Amino acid sequence: MKKFKLSSIISAGVLVAGFAVSMTASVANAQSNYRSNNAYVTIYEDCDFRGNSRNVDVGEYRSLKTLRFANDRMSSIKVPPGLSVTIFEHDNYGGAYATVDRDIACFDRNWNDQVSSMRVTYDQRDTRPVGERDRRGYGPRAGNDDRGKPVRRNEQPRQTQQPNNNQNRTIRNECFTFRAYTDGGNGGLRFHGKEDYYRFDRKPASARICHNGALTMEINKTERATGVTIEIDGNRYRFAPNEKEDELKNNWYRKYVRLRVGR
Repeated sequence: MKKFKLSSIISAGVLVAGFAVSMTASVANAQSNYRSNNAYVTIYEDCDFRGNSRNVDVGEYRSLKTLRFANDRMSSIKVPPGLSVTIFEHDNYGGAYATVDRDIACFDRNWNDQVSSMRVTYDQRDTRPVGERDRRGYGPRAGNDDRGKPVRRNEQPRQTQQPNNNQNRTIRNECFTFRAYTDGGNGGLRFHGKEDYYRFDRKPASARICHNGALTMEINKTERATGVTIEIDGNRYRFAPNEKEDELKNNWYRKYVRLRVGR
């Protein structure tokens, strides 16, 4: 009788150990398959996952130009569960930075058209098998996090360091020339305190402005889906398609950019 009990215990132990090894292997295989088949994020030039796009594998990218994607043009991003992205304001991981761990349909003013370099890594916090995760959230149900709380569909990056936009919003010369154009719709531009108002579309408008001190640049468009670009002294200011406006007045969507002109 004692020999029977001992052999039974040994057999049960072997079965439990084998089951544990099998489960571990299954989880590892699921994670491995997920990483090999879906280990990339997708970046987009326009809000709502539109416009020029690139699939970006896990890795480090000192400049988005290495991806054939222009610097300071990213407006939305898709990040599948299991991956994490650190975005940086400047090339070579310089300037402000923040962490993105889910889809963002449109970056806010801090990050829209501000990203120049990035790192894509595996998110060590999410170790569950693929079948227990959902692309739109970390919880067992779509749209919920791992504590069951709703996930906002356009949640912004977790801010690691407040971005400093003073550098590219400062124009050193008291007189500068701008170039303004759209991607197809109607656009408008005025500098507060100046008399002239400039209208344009795909055909650029250009003029020379002289000022010293604070200056508000008002970028306008008639259609929310239109993208507007203003180029000044090598810097590019964008009113991206579907970007939230500062004001809607007289059927014009308006965005205000505060500049500092002169030394």
